[in-house]
Amino acid sequence: MTTTPRHRIFYWLKWLALAGVLVVLLSVIALIWLFQASQQVPEFYSRAIEIAPERAAEAGDRLERAVLELHNEVIHEDRFQMTFTDEEVNGWLASDLIEKFPERLPPSVRDPRVAFEEGAAIIAFRYEEGNAKTIVTVRADIHLLEDEDVLSVTLRALHAGTVPIPIGPVLENLKREAEQRRLPIRWEDDRGSPVALIPLRLGDQWVKDRQLILENIYLEPGKLTIAGRAVEVPQPGNEEPADEEPGAENRSRQE
Repeated sequence: MTTTPRHRIFYWLKWLALAGVLVVLLSVIALIWLFQASQQVPEFYSRAIEIAPERAAEAGDRLERAVLELHNEVIHEDRFQMTFTDEEVNGWLASDLIEKFPERLPPSVRDPRVAFEEGAAIIAFRYEEGNAKTIVTVRADIHLLEDEDVLSVTLRALHAGTVPIPIGPVLENLKREAEQRRLPIRWEDDRGSPVALIPLRLGDQWVKDRQLILENIYLEPGKLTIAGRAVEVPQPGNEEPADEEPGAENRSRQE
């Protein structure tokens, strides 16, 4: 039986309709997969967020005691070193951040947590904006620029759940947020990865008459270590008077 042009047209229309249905189905499946993937929770974040409030408060207290010990140490010692665990940092984030610094986080960000790796940190938080709800994860290489008192943070990866997010649009929002908050952050590029240069201003910190100088930051699995020195700086008005020229006192009396 020979096919007429009408039959051929019907045949192609049928396949076009089937192809359209297939494309729609694939699109729906992709959207469902993207949504489900965006709802996935990183393993470390799941563990950190489920810590009991009492345990979190205890870990946060350990961190604050360690900071106080560091403060007392630099009063008497020329050098200082202190190690913080990611459990202590997460305990403080869970129990003290909102209570003591309620305006530090944007309204769309909740429950930040961290994990330390070799030379890097992973930061995760709940992001809620309108109907969009997900766990955002940022991986960043962190080190201290030598002799500059500046922290270098290189953004290496950004995910919503398990879905990679382009860093470019997020970077523009970060820059705007930094400008609005008047944060003195400089931005550079490292082979396509944005680098935030954050002045620590630790040199502005004084403990009695000793100025703090941070020299190193070490990140290793589960730990963050800072090290530096405290330098005695004479306070204005405490300088010893210069030796007077012999006979100067007699001359001043005669005048």
